[in-house]
Amino acid sequence: MIGIILWIDLTTSIWQDYAIISGLAGGLVTFLLTALVVDRVVARSTHERWAPVTRIALGDLRRMLTADIPEVTTGMRRLPTPETAQSSLADLREAASDERDRVAAVLGRWSSFLAASADVVDVMDAIAELAEKLDVIDVLATSTQHGSTESDITQLRAEIDDYHAACQNLIRRIDDALDTYKFSRRRRTSVRP
Repeated sequence: MIGIILWIDLTTSIWQDYAIISGLAGGLVTFLLTALVVDRVVARSTHERWAPVTRIALGDLRRMLTADIPEVTTGMRRLPTPETAQSSLADLREAASDERDRVAAVLGRWSSFLAASADVVDVMDAIAELAEKLDVIDVLATSTQHGSTESDITQLRAEIDDYHAACQNLIRRIDDALDTYKFSRRRRTSVRP
C-alpha cells in the first residue's frame, strides 16, 4: 500500500494540487479569523484591561480642564468678552494664550495613553477643535488690537461664543466617555494559598 502511494506521488501531481489548494484555503481561513474575530477580541480585552486607567485619565483630564471653577458643571473657564478698549483685547489675548497652554499641558499628560489604549476619538477631536478656536481668537484679537471696527469686535465675540460652545461640547464628550468606561470590580480568579 505504501509503495502504491509513493508511486502515485512520484509519477503524478495529484497530491501537489491538493497540497497547494489546502494551503491557500488554510491561509484564507486564518486571515479571515484574524481580521474578523481575533483582532476584535484582543481590542475588547485591551479596552477592558485598561478601563480603570482610562477612567482615571479621562477624569483627570476633566478635572484639570475645569480646575479653579466654582461649580464643576459650568464647564471650562470663560474668556472675557472684548469691548472696544485696547486693554480688554490684550486681556483677551492673554487669557486665550493661557487657556491654550493649559489645554496643551492637560492633553500632553494623557494623550499618548488615551490614543494607544482607548477609543476616545471624540474627546481628542473636541480638544483639537478647542485648541483651533483658541488660535482663531488669538489671531482675531491681535488683528483687532491693531485697528478695530465694530464688525471685527462682533466677529471676535462670535468666535468667543463658538469657543464656549466647544468647551461645553468637550466636557460633554468627556462625560460620555466616562460613562462608557464605567466598570465593575473584577473578581479574583486566582486562589490565594
